[in-house]
Amino acid sequence: MLVAAAQFAFVFLKAFQQRSVIHNTRWAVWPTSMAMAFFEVFVYASAASAYISSGWEAAACVAFEMGLGGGAGCLCAMALHDRIMGRR
Repeated sequence: MLVAAAQFAFVFLKAFQQRSVIHNTRWAVWPTSMAMAFFEVFVYASAASAYISSGWEAAACVAFEMGLGGGAGCLCAMALHDRIMGRR
């Protein structure tokens, strides 16, 4: 579940970043990018570690967690971006 939470955060930030670009919210770009980098490294390192240590079955479980966390993160970012940035 740690990978799902990290993927949630990574995709949330990625979608938030995209909406910041669309709305020309420049001040949010750098902090969002830095946070994205940390979560991205954790997620991909976890996937690689699962594959190396336990094979494709473990990596498939990690991929499933990534899909769940990523989908939820994207939907939350879409719902919260305007509220957080004061646009609604």
